[in-house]
Amino acid sequence: MSLLNALGFVAESRLAPVDGSHNLDHDRIHGASNAQAITPDNVPDEAWDTIRPFPVWAGQHLMTEEESGAIVEHCKEFKNNVKATEKALDEMIDTLDKPAASINQKKQKYIRAEGRFERRTVGYKHTTGKYLQGQRPSYAKLGTDYKNAELAADNAIAALAASL
Repeated sequence: MSLLNALGFVAESRLAPVDGSHNLDHDRIHGASNAQAITPDNVPDEAWDTIRPFPVWAGQHLMTEEESGAIVEHCKEFKNNVKATEKALDEMIDTLDKPAASINQKKQKYIRAEGRFERRTVGYKHTTGKYLQGQRPSYAKLGTDYKNAELAADNAIAALAASL
């Protein structure tokens, strides 16, 4: 039992919201998972940037041998960095983002299932309570019948004792 409590499975009882009240705060429901999370309201400026290895060459002069060599070296380095960046981004998507999104999806499904379970459980208890309340007149009648039978028996015994 203490293991279940340690895992967060607390069995405390709270009143069901039979009056229709709720604490479904739309700011929490629609709140971002992180202040830097990308949403339509929070698009980073970098989202519209373009990665360019060089500015656009206007072609207004011929390149020297040194400029050409520097550009070729820069292009080789850029190509290697592109491959490394693509590899890192692919790994982040496959290893981090997809599994984390899957876990969050399962968590939300679990919350919905728990909500459904609680509503059904409270409904079952409601039905049982109504049934048991309906039994009260029958029990009251049993009690009245028993007291009448006890009174009748006492009267019969008293009459029998008086006739002896």
